[in-house]
Amino acid sequence: MLSAKDGRLLFEASANSYTAFHNGAIQLGDGRYNPRTGKRLGEASFSLASTICTPRYFVNDIFVDNRGGKFQVGGESVTYRGVRGGCLFASVPAFGQFFTPQNWCRCAPGQIQGFVAFGPITREPTPAEMERAPAVTVGPAFGNLAGKLGAEEWPTYRHDAQRSSRASCAAPARLDTLWKTSVCKGVPSGPIGADWRERLTSPLTAPTVAAGLVVVAATERHEVVALDALSGNERWRFTAGARVDTPPTLHDGGCFFGANDGYVYALSSHDGRLAWRTRAAPLEERMVSYGKVESPWPVTGAVLVSQGLLFASAGRSGVSDGGIVIHALEPATGRAVWSKSVVKPRLNDILLEVGDSIQWMSTRLDPRTGAFRSDEAAPEATPRIGLEGLACGNWLRLGSRKHAPMAFGNVSADLLSWSEQAVCAAAAEGTLKAIRRDRVSPGSEKPDPADELWNTNLPTAYQATSMVLCPDALVVGGGLHAEGQAGSGGFVRVLSLEDGEPLAERKLPAPVSYNGLALAGGRLYATLTDGTTLGLGTQAEK
Repeated sequence: MLSAKDGRLLFEASANSYTAFHNGAIQLGDGRYNPRTGKRLGEASFSLASTICTPRYFVNDIFVDNRGGKFQVGGESVTYRGVRGGCLFASVPAFGQFFTPQNWCRCAPGQIQGFVAFGPITREPTPAEMERAPAVTVGPAFGNLAGKLGAEEWPTYRHDAQRSSRASCAAPARLDTLWKTSVCKGVPSGPIGADWRERLTSPLTAPTVAAGLVVVAATERHEVVALDALSGNERWRFTAGARVDTPPTLHDGGCFFGANDGYVYALSSHDGRLAWRTRAAPLEERMVSYGKVESPWPVTGAVLVSQGLLFASAGRSGVSDGGIVIHALEPATGRAVWSKSVVKPRLNDILLEVGDSIQWMSTRLDPRTGAFRSDEAAPEATPRIGLEGLACGNWLRLGSRKHAPMAFGNVSADLLSWSEQAVCAAAAEGTLKAIRRDRVSPGSEKPDPADELWNTNLPTAYQATSMVLCPDALVVGGGLHAEGQAGSGGFVRVLSLEDGEPLAERKLPAPVSYNGLALAGGRLYATLTDGTTLGLGTQAEK
């Protein structure tokens, strides 16, 4: 302890623990000390320690919860893996709870992102409550969802249930602006606007395209917005109860999505009226998240429709508040077919279809029963999400994925797209490559460079944020980041799938949102980080 007046050493003590100030005394190791004299006042009432990978807090008398809360009294140690204390800093006990700074460590993949306050709650939901069939509230469009998808549409996040980000139609020969619509306001430019951002993600999600509509979510406005695919004119707008982090799924006349209020919504894609709503969260509780009132169990917006069922996941982390719950619902009615809770150290993310299973992060389930399936490697090459998932594009602001990039078989990269012909990969430093699909294996050895169709680099200052793989081309979109000027513009570039040579390019006023490209009916649709949605293609000759 040093004097604040002249830096003179007042006293010193050491222990294998973190230091805290509590009830007028310094708590260190097993002792309490007078902060002015260093005199030992007796035994410490608590101590704080941390393992390398996850925090362990020994709590005696800070949290007293006679209702059976998470933190107990009497010296019992409690491990909570929903957060990880910062290295050499740990977490700070104050005001009856803990505070921990944001950090990201591969050792603790279940930690909730951001600055987190955590502490005692009345109770966690039981496994039975997590898996309880949710009740359905019906709206004016209930029973009136009808329609079929076309062959060249983009009905869900990254195109299909496998999240392959491939298109069945050819890329447009030119990238003329067919229409431009401002859906919501972006973040003001300059350092002040950057400082005021609560989150690093785009104000607009990626688009989905079907039934003549382009549908996006304005995340911070809690809105789902449908635009006419030919003109860009707004067709309808729906306000949900909280943020919608990824775009809706369009299926058989319905527009389906989850929101951070813990609910799954089904709208009529024709006019945006509510068909049904069901609470996927186990309890009707609320917390504050990034300045908004939300459920502790938010639902990822991009729900999965596969094999005639709708699958949605609710929760923030598999090791917090009872874990993650996955529901299988009937799309037409919202009726629950099964529900399954998952307790694993992973953050909630996009569900996808892998073989004959549905997959949440690395966990695979039977789509008909919800029974867990083996995590063993498949005999064929399959997608793996990676620790940072498919939903959150914060890593783009940091330059690259920090840990465990996404993978398809033995190909891994920051961004991937795949089809029956090729697997295309984009690295943060601007490298693009296309690898023959028949040379991609489920093993761990990296592909032989001889198996590449081509390998090229984007120009300096280009950062890929989205890719679409077509039968004849690879479409890449992203941001232009001149030195010292983050987010100074955007681009879309079309490359030949045969040799990687550029076929067309268009500069944009702002970067393309994460996974913000969709290709349907020969037209390219893009959402930008300034809140704009574009329709691009070959302008008809007048």
